[in-house]
Amino acid sequence: MIYNKDSSRAVRAYVQAHQGGVVEPVVTYKDFIDRTHELDSKIVGMKASDGTVITDYSNHTIARTFAAMHDGSHDNNKRIGVSVDDIKNDLQNGSVRKYARAQKYSGNHTHVVVSEKGNIITVSPGK
Repeated sequence: MIYNKDSSRAVRAYVQAHQGGVVEPVVTYKDFIDRTHELDSKIVGMKASDGTVITDYSNHTIARTFAAMHDGSHDNNKRIGVSVDDIKNDLQNGSVRKYARAQKYSGNHTHVVVSEKGNIITVSPGK
């Protein structure tokens, strides 16, 4: 694994996800780098339907975009991954529910929880 400053976030997210059993062993470091670049280019800086500007996303968000047969953070249950395009679509077109310090965007594909500062906290598949 080659470390460089631009991929340090992907390294941390990758290690955390694998240590926590949140992603399958077949998900590689390169997958995390690619997904980080996709989130940076498609999500960061966009405006959600209520005008909230997405400023960042958690390492947890990166891991939640991958499916898992046995998610160690959720009693080893199966979890469907969430595509970056679905996150973007539902931020732009989903319904918004406001909470004290965050809002939840829900659409046909995902639920996206965003802090009051525009940081995506987590994503989950829609039901």
